[in-house]
Amino acid sequence: MADNILAKSRHRIEGDSVTAKLSALICENDEGNDEYMYWVELLDSEGEIILKEVCTDFISASETFERLKSTIGPEVA
Repeated sequence: MADNILAKSRHRIEGDSVTAKLSALICENDEGNDEYMYWVELLDSEGEIILKEVCTDFISASETFERLKSTIGPEVA
């Protein structure tokens, strides 16, 4: 099993810093084949999860990540 961050961005909401992340988990199913799970997380400045959505489809996860980023505003350094 391996957990990988595919994309990450930082944003400011009402003066607080938040991080949006798109991650993937690669694991082996009962038949020995690779399976992929993707999730989008929004974390506060202390690393606590505010929102988490999990799915098995990369395109859906990517679209959710992009919608989240556009909703919370521009990225900050």
